[in-house]
Amino acid sequence: MGPTKNLLFLALFAALVPLVVAACGGESNGRVSSGATETSGGGAATLPDQIFAAHFVDSTPGHGQEFAQVPNRVLVNFNFNLADNSSIAVTKNGAPVAVVPAIVQGERRLEPTSDLTGIQGDGVYVVDYKACWPDRSCHEGRFAFRVDGSKPSTYLDVTGRAEVAVSLKDTAFSPAKLLVSKGTRITRTNNDAVPHFINTDPHLAHNYLPALNSVELKPGQSCSHTFADAGEWPYHCSLHFPQDMVASVIMR
Repeated sequence: MGPTKNLLFLALFAALVPLVVAACGGESNGRVSSGATETSGGGAATLPDQIFAAHFVDSTPGHGQEFAQVPNRVLVNFNFNLADNSSIAVTKNGAPVAVVPAIVQGERRLEPTSDLTGIQGDGVYVVDYKACWPDRSCHEGRFAFRVDGSKPSTYLDVTGRAEVAVSLKDTAFSPAKLLVSKGTRITRTNNDAVPHFINTDPHLAHNYLPALNSVELKPGQSCSHTFADAGEWPYHCSLHFPQDMVASVIMR
């Protein structure tokens, strides 16, 4: 290869390197850029990058997830046993909100959770957590979600009804978004030709509201759940997630 061709090759290589780096997903040192600007509280706010603590598995709310009202609680899942000094802190639009101190639950102590009951208001909510190991050392992580109070208008309002039916048909929940009262019993029936599973978020842990989880629903089979606690409860079919079959219930 002559001098001219060498120079052309080097110029082409220099031009391609930034493109290759940019295609790697924006992940570095446990951070993933959200890459999205959210509108909240009448202004624009960008979600912070997600920061993964060691042994983090998933969470509800998930990073970047949108809710019509503040969810009932924050739940983070790990694949390593945690100590009691693990903690969760939440801010709304940059201001701290009062949350119940984190409780490390589960037989294997993998699931720190913190109650958000009574927290209201639109905006970007940032969850900062410390996952602490048995040696008391702690590892920090972060994720964020958004609450938009205009979204309940897109939910089917069936408040005041004791019984509500949801059909699983054409790889979708119908209706997918419900606004219900305390004590409403929701029965979901598989009217499809293929089996489905109903699972609470997150995927794959399915432990945000375990009582909602079903065994395999074969065509024609049904399962029911009665909501008792206020909040927004996201769920999905684990066989058709995340492209299809995601749904949510608001209980007030």
